[in-house]
Amino acid sequence: MDRDYKVETKKAYDSISQVFDKKFEEHFYKYCLDLANDFLANLIGRKILDLGSGSGISSEYFFKKKVLSLMF
Repeated sequence: MDRDYKVETKKAYDSISQVFDKKFEEHFYKYCLDLANDFLANLIGRKILDLGSGSGISSEYFFKKKVLSLMF
């Protein structure tokens, strides 16, 4: 019997999504925060569009720093 790979992929992601989000958030704040702040310091007068496919941690951080961040 053939399995629908889209259904199987969604089930696999859904089973670990909360763990992934938590681990990525920890990684962002431990290893990427200085880079994110350097990026924002060089952003004055410019705009960014974040079209990433992650948990949204960086978009949320940028939004808190008053940078327009759109998530799709």
